[in-house]
Amino acid sequence: MPAEAMTDQEFLSYCRGMADTPRCGFVPEQIARLYRLAGHSALADQWSQQPNGVCSMDRWAIRDAVERAEERILDSSRQSAEIISFPV
Repeated sequence: MPAEAMTDQEFLSYCRGMADTPRCGFVPEQIARLYRLAGHSALADQWSQQPNGVCSMDRWAIRDAVERAEERILDSSRQSAEIISFPV
Protein backbone atom coordinates (compact mmCIF):
# COMPACT_ATOMS: atom_id res chain seq x y z
CA MET A 1 0.00 0.00 0.00
CA PRO A 2 1.40 3.43 -0.88
CA ALA A 3 2.30 5.58 2.13
CA GLU A 4 -0.13 8.28 0.97
CA ALA A 5 -3.05 5.84 1.35
CA MET A 6 -2.10 4.78 4.90
CA THR A 7 -3.77 6.06 8.03
CA ASP A 8 -1.48 7.97 10.38
CA GLN A 9 -1.07 4.90 12.60
CA GLU A 10 -0.28 2.66 9.61
CA PHE A 11 2.18 5.24 8.34
CA LEU A 12 3.97 5.45 11.69
CA SER A 13 4.21 1.67 11.82
CA TYR A 14 5.66 1.72 8.29
CA CYS A 15 8.22 4.35 9.35
CA ARG A 16 9.21 2.32 12.40
CA GLY A 17 9.79 -0.70 10.17
CA MET A 18 11.78 1.28 7.62
CA ALA A 19 14.03 2.61 10.41
CA ASP A 20 15.20 -0.97 10.92
CA THR A 21 16.33 -1.43 7.33
CA PRO A 22 19.98 -0.89 6.36
CA ARG A 23 19.24 2.07 4.09
CA CYS A 24 16.39 3.63 6.08
CA GLY A 25 15.14 5.19 2.84
CA PHE A 26 12.30 7.70 2.59
CA VAL A 27 11.14 10.18 -0.02
CA PRO A 28 10.86 13.84 1.06
CA GLU A 29 7.04 13.73 1.08
CA GLN A 30 7.14 10.88 3.63
CA ILE A 31 9.69 12.68 5.80
CA ALA A 32 7.56 15.82 5.72
CA ARG A 33 4.48 13.85 6.79
CA LEU A 34 6.40 12.21 9.64
CA TYR A 35 7.78 15.51 10.91
CA ARG A 36 4.34 17.13 10.61
CA LEU A 37 2.79 14.33 12.70
CA ALA A 38 5.59 14.78 15.23
CA GLY A 39 4.81 18.49 15.51
CA HIS A 40 7.90 19.76 13.69
CA SER A 41 6.18 22.05 11.18
CA ALA A 42 9.30 23.96 10.10
CA LEU A 43 11.19 20.75 9.29
CA ALA A 44 8.12 19.37 7.51
CA ASP A 45 7.91 22.50 5.36
CA GLN A 46 11.61 22.25 4.46
CA TRP A 47 11.26 18.60 3.43
CA SER A 48 8.10 19.36 1.42
CA GLN A 49 10.18 21.64 -0.81
CA GLN A 50 12.88 19.05 -1.56
CA PRO A 51 13.05 17.32 -4.96
CA ASN A 52 11.68 13.80 -5.12
CA GLY A 53 14.11 10.93 -4.61
CA VAL A 54 15.00 8.42 -1.93
CA CYS A 55 16.96 9.82 1.01
CA SER A 56 18.82 7.68 3.52
CA MET A 57 17.81 8.92 6.94
CA ASP A 58 19.28 8.56 10.41
CA ARG A 59 17.36 5.67 11.98
CA TRP A 60 17.41 7.31 15.43
CA ALA A 61 15.92 10.54 14.09
CA ILE A 62 13.13 8.53 12.46
CA ARG A 63 12.47 6.52 15.62
CA ASP A 64 12.39 9.70 17.72
CA ALA A 65 9.97 11.36 15.31
CA VAL A 66 7.71 8.26 15.31
CA GLU A 67 7.65 8.21 19.11
CA ARG A 68 6.85 11.92 19.28
CA ALA A 69 4.07 11.53 16.69
CA GLU A 70 2.57 8.59 18.60
CA GLU A 71 2.62 10.65 21.82
CA ARG A 72 0.87 13.54 20.06
CA ILE A 73 -1.80 11.24 18.62
CA LEU A 74 -2.37 9.66 22.04
CA ASP A 75 -2.57 13.07 23.73
CA SER A 76 -4.99 14.26 21.07
CA SER A 77 -7.29 11.27 21.57
CA ARG A 78 -7.23 11.79 25.36
CA GLN A 79 -8.21 15.42 24.98
CA SER A 80 -11.09 14.58 22.65
CA ALA A 81 -12.52 11.90 24.93
CA GLU A 82 -15.51 13.03 26.91
CA ILE A 83 -16.66 11.53 30.18
CA ILE A 84 -20.41 11.25 30.44
CA SER A 85 -22.02 10.81 33.85
CA PHE A 86 -25.29 9.02 34.09
CA PRO A 87 -27.69 9.60 36.95
CA VAL A 88 -27.75 6.79 39.45
